[in-house]
Amino acid sequence: MLTKRILPATGVVAVMLITAGPVRAGGPSCGATLAPGTETTLTADLECLPGPFVLTVDSATLNLNGFRIVCLNQSSQAPGVVLTGKRSAITGPGDIIGCDPGVVASGEGKHTIRDVQIDSAQGLTVVAFSDKNLFTGTILSGEGGIRIFGDKNLVIDSQVSTTNTGVDIFGSKNRVTSNQLTGNDSAVMLRAEKNKLVENTLTDPGSGVTIEGAGHLVLGNTITSAELYGIRATGGAKIFENGVSGSGGIGIDVSSPPDAKVKVSENDVTGSGGVDLFDAASDCGEHKWSRNTFGSASPEACIE
Repeated sequence: MLTKRILPATGVVAVMLITAGPVRAGGPSCGATLAPGTETTLTADLECLPGPFVLTVDSATLNLNGFRIVCLNQSSQAPGVVLTGKRSAITGPGDIIGCDPGVVASGEGKHTIRDVQIDSAQGLTVVAFSDKNLFTGTILSGEGGIRIFGDKNLVIDSQVSTTNTGVDIFGSKNRVTSNQLTGNDSAVMLRAEKNKLVENTLTDPGSGVTIEGAGHLVLGNTITSAELYGIRATGGAKIFENGVSGSGGIGIDVSSPPDAKVKVSENDVTGSGGVDLFDAASDCGEHKWSRNTFGSASPEACIE
């Protein structure tokens, strides 16, 4: 598992101890540390065997400038770019290919990853341990998506077509908005508390949105043709104004404890293989269902 080789307190040190010779480099060499306050621009692809290109600085910028960072030995399970310090940035266009994960956001946070395409043949594309990072315009493909352990991160205007989980959030008060997730085994997982999933498009996932923890907001998302369920809550959440269609199982499934704070309102749920709306509590407990559009529900007496 990832945590066995990258830990918030020790992962960066472990990465920096890896030495690697450049196969072909433009600008920095493999294993380099960019100096604080600098901006470094690639002038050619940077291909490393077997290890990472490492960014471990405060307030520095790496401009991919249309080029690629490539981890040639994909079995080495080495990160491509590690952001530490504060307000470090990777800007595109450009690619990070074959690294595991492609990018690690650590340190004090407030980092930016903008307009970068990341493809990980194995493992994750992005891991965020720190807080208040911005991921915008990113295109993530390969095996694993983005995993967020920190708080108050923003993932916006990005595309995630990874085969495993698309966005997996362990931290709190993160926001995922205006993204396109396609073909993930599990599109989005919300854990901890007070995360927001707003106006995203989820297409053909194995499962759509899985909600654990408490206090989450799932608002205005479009979820189409989930193999299992569109939205499933086992914790507390407000589930408002989502469009869920063609789920193989249940459209919206509330299996939270009867006293959990769950509100399900103004959703449009149709064409489910099972029922469109479902509450595991026989009388819906303290869960609030109102003004939803649907074809079928269970139990019918307390869902509207």
